[in-house]
Amino acid sequence: MSLAPAMEKYRLDNYGPKVLSTKELLTLIVGQGAIKKGDRQIYADEIAASILLKAKEKDSNEALGLQQLAKKDLTEIEGIGEARAAIIIAALELGKRISNPKPDTKTVIEDPAVAAAAIMGDIGYEPLEHFAILCVDIKLRLKSTHIVSKGSSSETLADPKEIFGKAIEKGASRLVIAHNHPSGDTTPSEADICLTETLLKGGKILNIPILDHIIVAKGDFVSLRQTNGYLWNSE
Repeated sequence: MSLAPAMEKYRLDNYGPKVLSTKELLTLIVGQGAIKKGDRQIYADEIAASILLKAKEKDSNEALGLQQLAKKDLTEIEGIGEARAAIIIAALELGKRISNPKPDTKTVIEDPAVAAAAIMGDIGYEPLEHFAILCVDIKLRLKSTHIVSKGSSSETLADPKEIFGKAIEKGASRLVIAHNHPSGDTTPSEADICLTETLLKGGKILNIPILDHIIVAKGDFVSLRQTNGYLWNSE
């Protein structure tokens, strides 16, 4: 082992990034240098291996686990200080944005997949439940997205007053509501269905119709309008 990830760089330069393992890619991101711990050095590939172990604590799928790492998780690893943690988090966030590109504002939101893409990168990989809204204009064009509240690992605290208050503040004519399931299972719960019913009634009173309720989870999503369309039949 050397201070610089020389072998990984050689393989990248000569064979391209696709041949590198996740550990090798992380080794390159960690970069040159090592820290002294007692009478030994901690090298980049050791740090990369520790990052993967930390990721697997979040999810058995290491790629999904990496997307859930926070700066605090990284600084708990020997050899990672604040500066190195910031670089790693920035690289992971860039990868997340590339793999889950958000539609531009003014994109027409008439497909649940587009609505899911608009919010997946913000809440889809979070370890706690987040509730979000997509503000849409009268022509169904996306105006903005907002995280309204955060809950626990299994429950979102969604207050209709906060939801519609934010919608009114942002001038939304229509709303898509969304939340994540940290478990990875996008199946709507009874609580999800009850909340949808409540918000549909509120939207009708305030003349801000709810177009859909999207549940996102680690790259996957479900549209309640598609799976539980009867909720909209009474509008």
